[in-house]
Amino acid sequence: MAAITARSLADALHLPVKDAWLDALRESGQLPEISAANRTACQRVLLNRFLQSDLRSIGRGKLGHLEERASRRVPGRFVFQVDEMVNTAAPVKQRYQHTSGQRSLKLALTDGTHQWIAHEYKPVPALRADAVAGFKVAIDNPEFRRGVIFLQRDDVKVLGGHVQHLQEARRRVQSKLEEEPRARRPGQGNALEAATAAAWEPQVPAQTTVPSTNASSVRTALPHGGHQHPAAAHQNQPATHCYAPGISFERNSSRLRFVDHGTSLPLDCFGMDVMLMDDGLMVSAVLSHDLIQQHLGLVPAEMVNMLHQGDKEGLMARMSSLTGFLGSFQGVVKISVTGPDDSPVVVEWWPETA
Repeated sequence: MAAITARSLADALHLPVKDAWLDALRESGQLPEISAANRTACQRVLLNRFLQSDLRSIGRGKLGHLEERASRRVPGRFVFQVDEMVNTAAPVKQRYQHTSGQRSLKLALTDGTHQWIAHEYKPVPALRADAVAGFKVAIDNPEFRRGVIFLQRDDVKVLGGHVQHLQEARRRVQSKLEEEPRARRPGQGNALEAATAAAWEPQVPAQTTVPSTNASSVRTALPHGGHQHPAAAHQNQPATHCYAPGISFERNSSRLRFVDHGTSLPLDCFGMDVMLMDDGLMVSAVLSHDLIQQHLGLVPAEMVNMLHQGDKEGLMARMSSLTGFLGSFQGVVKISVTGPDDSPVVVEWWPETA
């Protein structure tokens, strides 16, 4: 029979921890001598120590590096630490509060060596937005889509635990957010980033990286600007693309318009002004011509003919279908940006399924 070691116990529990941490537990007497008779008790002690530790310090990772745009399931059980979790469907001040209504949880995970963003693809009752920071979860056969882990009920098991300094930082973030009179609008700065900076800068050395589920990486690629025809321009210019998970469209914010490529008729391109919502913040954007045309089932010339023929009911039915879709959308969008002064253009989308 193979010898029972601290490493074999950790591997049996799927704990991605360093050998040095296991050695330190034994040397300090926190983990007793392991034998067949006390194996279960030792596993219990090891798991409890793990749950109260910061995986960013003791973890060696297990998942490894994945291609950013890989879309696949990775077989096996993987244990992560949840550094932060927010309800992106809630107003900014309520993003850390548990709700029984509609929600969309976004999690910042680490396995000790890599950071991942996870999104609640289907409701996971075991997760609560008000959970303590640093708790641990086991995810079976995690599903990756473009570098994001999509969570479902049967994939996630909450193990418990917490990390004290992460929880204290979370309280400081919440306290800072409560000082905000209201959620900031585009152009007024980022309340979430300001709160995070206020919470961490005095306590954390400059070289320390604190993962966050805010959408700063997305917003960097979503400049505010006023290019005249972004819906058409992105089709003919080099563009930078990014994938933004956890996105919804603000209701009553869309406006369909035609875009004239030249200086005279015919008008041959659709454009639609929308507001993207992420983490309670709104960013103006434009739907691409192809997305609008695909959803309406019409080319611009056909819509013009419907207007000329007085078919308002048919036109309104198609428009209502599009605006209804946007109003209920939750999911991932692909953003195209052609220049620093251009509006971002939504070129693809992947709605969540119920």
